[in-house]
Amino acid sequence: MIPHLKELMASSHKQIVILSAGMQRSGSTWLYNATRLLLLNSPLTREITGYGWIGDLSKLPMKRIMLLKIHDFSQTVLDLVLPDIILYSYRDVRDTLASMKRIWHHEPSLELADRLIWSDQEWRRHAHFILRYESMMNDKPGALIQLITMLQFNDAIDVQKICNAIEELKYEGSRNNKAPYDMVNLLYEGHITDGRHGSWKGELNDSLLEQIESKYREWFIQNDYPL
Repeated sequence: MIPHLKELMASSHKQIVILSAGMQRSGSTWLYNATRLLLLNSPLTREITGYGWIGDLSKLPMKRIMLLKIHDFSQTVLDLVLPDIILYSYRDVRDTLASMKRIWHHEPSLELADRLIWSDQEWRRHAHFILRYESMMNDKPGALIQLITMLQFNDAIDVQKICNAIEELKYEGSRNNKAPYDMVNLLYEGHITDGRHGSWKGELNDSLLEQIESKYREWFIQNDYPL
């Protein structure tokens, strides 16, 4: 059963935690900012919403609704924050590896693919809303409408205006000397690299591709990613 935001707000006075999870480089920052802007644009929630990266939780102002972004699955985190709603985004793991290499110089490996897919499978077991990166890239208004429907926002929402606002977001400095990301929108400098499906071609070597595609053949088939 999917918990709806207004029902949660009406049923008790406890803090409501929304986890915006996602495979690295899978549109997870888009999903986080879409949710953040929806909450901030609603008269019902704008004054009672706090948000940020899970690692900064101790520094964030505590509000009735807390939107927290996270990547790797952690049962410890779930037990700590007790999320009411979990959002999750995923991407072709080959593109994820290539994108991580471009932005952070992380060397692609089978071990990194193992971690990403294990985390993906765990998040899917808990998520209330799952966003496919490639679908979001092809139809951002449609992805936003799906999110609005899941959260049951009844306010009149200008979907294109929210999508445009997300597109206009940019890294404006960490506002914290120790953080490499913008503390509000969680964008990194040079955050967007190559959003195409198949961007791994020329980035991952053939031997590694063969290992990943062989080991996770069923994962690719189940998610309709061509081999």
